[in-house]
Amino acid sequence: PDTHSTLPQAVAALQSEHEVKIRRGDQRWDGVLHLALTENITSNFLGEQGTRLLGRWLLPACPVFESSSRGSFQRVTCAYATDDYLYGGAWVLEGEESEGNPHALLVVMGGPWEFAKCELRAASAEAVVGIW
Repeated sequence: PDTHSTLPQAVAALQSEHEVKIRRGDQRWDGVLHLALTENITSNFLGEQGTRLLGRWLLPACPVFESSSRGSFQRVTCAYATDDYLYGGAWVLEGEESEGNPHALLVVMGGPWEFAKCELRAASAEAVVGIW
């Protein structure tokens, strides 16, 4: 919590086997927080009691290189809401619209991911979309 001023900055600095500790309170960002896919990366997000992450996530995979993001979220509430379900300015995966999931709080392409003592909340959007 003392190293980076925002969660997106901490995510951009992730390295292999890295843990991000998040202070209680609201963390907000625009767009999608995209984890960079690095070979054998494990990303662990550990929140203090009362931590709320208010934005969208992409947890990627790369079948070409047979690598995948993986890790955990602990003691956090992840939330996302949009008033305009179809064109709220939110990121949309190519072809995702035809599957009925144009917006999601978490788009999980890799894994495994563990969610311990977490809440996942979405309004006018899917909470989790898994794509394999």
